[in-house]
Amino acid sequence: MNRKVVLCIEESPEEIELIRRILDHGGVRCQFKAALSAADALEAARKQKPDLILLDFHLRGGAAWEAMEQIRSDTQLWDVPVVGMMARSFAGEDPRDRLEGPHADAYVMKPVEVDALLRAVTRVLGGENRKK
Repeated sequence: MNRKVVLCIEESPEEIELIRRILDHGGVRCQFKAALSAADALEAARKQKPDLILLDFHLRGGAAWEAMEQIRSDTQLWDVPVVGMMARSFAGEDPRDRLEGPHADAYVMKPVEVDALLRAVTRVLGGENRKK
């Protein structure tokens, strides 16, 4: 069975490693790739189309929003599922209520909630990619 490709777009190497470990220890069978910038991620995604993109919506300079627009308008990438990672709002409201433009297929809050991330990834990739 070919492992599905998960591309994580996150500026923090520490967060990338945490997410990789969560997926690994959570039993998600995948080929994990990471990019520290949206531009690098989009270039990599066009070379090898991922099965899932994990996108930190708090990249510098609004790069995540731009990346999301590019993903959804790209003829090669438009159908790749995206799980957005977002920080909780300080006011206690759900930040997803304020999103405009293209939306991700699912969202998880940061700091990363292990169970929520595993549920979102498993749902998108399908249960057969989870070790028993």
